[in-house]
Amino acid sequence: MTPDALAQFERDGYVVFPELFAPAEIVIIRDAIPRVLDENRSILGLPGPERVRDSNRLLDQVLCVHHVHKISEIFRSLAEHPSILRHLVELVGPQVKCLQSQLFVKPPGFPGNPWHQDEGPIPTRDRSLVAVWIALDDATAENGCLKVVPGSHRSGYLYPVREHHRPDEYDFTTESYGFDEERARTVEMAAGSAIFFHGYLLHGSSRNESLGKRRALTYHYMNSFSLLPWQGGRGDYRDVFPVLGADPYEWKGYEEQSVPHLRMWPDPGRAPGVGALPYALRTKITAAVRLWGHDERAALRQLREALRETPDDL
Repeated sequence: MTPDALAQFERDGYVVFPELFAPAEIVIIRDAIPRVLDENRSILGLPGPERVRDSNRLLDQVLCVHHVHKISEIFRSLAEHPSILRHLVELVGPQVKCLQSQLFVKPPGFPGNPWHQDEGPIPTRDRSLVAVWIALDDATAENGCLKVVPGSHRSGYLYPVREHHRPDEYDFTTESYGFDEERARTVEMAAGSAIFFHGYLLHGSSRNESLGKRRALTYHYMNSFSLLPWQGGRGDYRDVFPVLGADPYEWKGYEEQSVPHLRMWPDPGRAPGVGALPYALRTKITAAVRLWGHDERAALRQLREALRETPDDL
């Protein structure tokens, strides 16, 4: 990493690396997406081949595949791609663990992600969280590329969140508020580029107004020495894997605490008619039901996760 790139990350909270992946690598990754869904229909609760024969059609209502590294060796190995690791060692340190992956498909008409900070739902103890967002298609303002608020990470302040009531523009997650949105910057990127950004950086995306998918792959990393009170706040989330150096907490062992699941949108190009928040809960409960019969323990974990996120006033 050049001194200028490192300085930009410290100042703005993010840095973009153009052409981090070769065009041939991006083609392989894109081609793998429908195959991964096709081979894991039962796990993800997708229709069987007797109903949907074309595996590409499985993508039509998929906004995101969570924990895709657990069902695909390709996406598992990409988390340790040398082009990623050589920057993580400078941004995080010599000992780094990966805690999740997200494969965004975002077909035409699908909503974006409201303003948020990753350290809100993923609270590291040492503020070492770094996301790596890889563009699998050209990410433009039209198809809902990332937007960021430069420098919003520096104070270490977590902005309050609320319901956005904008299902036409955003998915069912809550939005951060209380900052100057006029400082936002749109980050357009060519396919194969990657943006590394700080866990406290305010970021989001808009609705895909184009005629094509806006595919992207995200991994979250943190310092291996930091405990992670995530997914229920039990002190240290152990569904992780080291990508750099040794894991000082390896003696604790590793545990399957999260399951691969889909974030879907019911009708491309239209907002869900039942309200954004109930739909969010319904998708998580549906994921648990779909797992039942394949992995009952994982289904119960998914159901507990949904119930933990249910607002008290619902």
